Amino acid sequence: MVPVTLTVTSSVGIENPGDDEHDANAVPRVTQLFQNAPNPFNPATVIAFDLSRPSAVSLEIYDLRGLLVRRLVQGNLPARHHALTWDGRTDSGQQAPSGTYLYRLRSDEMTFSKSMLLLK
Repeated sequence: MVPVTLTVTSSVGIENPGDDEHDANAVPRVTQLFQNAPNPFNPATVIAFDLSRPSAVSLEIYDLRGLLVRRLVQGNLPARHHALTWDGRTDSGQQAPSGTYLYRLRSDEMTFSKSMLLLK
């Protein structure tokens, strides 16, 4: 395991960890969504993904009923490694309750989803 240092500039921000595995200048070969870390988490977690080409992207978090909890990003992003922090809050600023959440990355290329666990 390679240690990674993330600098969080806000509760929702895009940062590049700058480790050897994700060189800031390297363009990933494939678009992919990684498992959030830490998981389970409290109070915040990082969701990382690679884009192999510039793309219109949305990253959204849903509860198990399928209701949108938080939209972390929606817009055009460059081809590279991205990491966003979810602070466990809803779009309205409320603290989300403990439970399992699904996060979905949609890009021009494809859609990915994974689950995560928020514990209080």
